[in-house]
Amino acid sequence: MRVAQGWYQFNPQLAVRRNQGEETWQPIFAALNLPLINEFSRDDEFDIVTVRGQVEQYCAMANMPNPPVPIPAERVFAQRKAFEREHISLEIERRAALKRMHDESEADKQRNSIKGAKWGTKEAKRREIERVRGEIEAKKK
Repeated sequence: MRVAQGWYQFNPQLAVRRNQGEETWQPIFAALNLPLINEFSRDDEFDIVTVRGQVEQYCAMANMPNPPVPIPAERVFAQRKAFEREHISLEIERRAALKRMHDESEADKQRNSIKGAKWGTKEAKRREIERVRGEIEAKKK
């Protein structure tokens, strides 16, 4: 079966004959013992196509259950899951902080609009001058 130019694989519907006392037909991917291949595969983070990913894809194509996590990789998978959970919780905290900051800025805008006129208008200038005069008077005392 052609997957891409120059890349061919066994057709998942292909079956091979096994002769163990009596003749039986077994799906090709079951005969290849994909769980065993998966168990001894190495998951290289820098490879685009990993052996484990391909084994899972072949199992899905052959209607076989996904093989379990290889025993040597259980610790690495657990560390990755923990890292993902931590990353997700940090992202949730970051979004909550951004929302709080946004809400505070909106509240400040509301308070400023209630306090007085828009910045740059004659009314705002007059109020600012009076505020500064009041501060000067307070410092003199």
